[in-house]
Amino acid sequence: MIQNIIVFIIVALTLIYVGYSVFKSLKPKKSKHACGGCSGCGV
Repeated sequence: MIQNIIVFIIVALTLIYVGYSVFKSLKPKKSKHACGGCSGCGV
């Protein structure tokens, strides 16, 4: 029974880490420019 709990915790931590990594990669990166890094204007 204890092995199942340990495996569940490891799988849960892995899924949380993967989800956080995907969220972080999809989130737009902060830029020093006012437009947020878009290339649609001549600023």
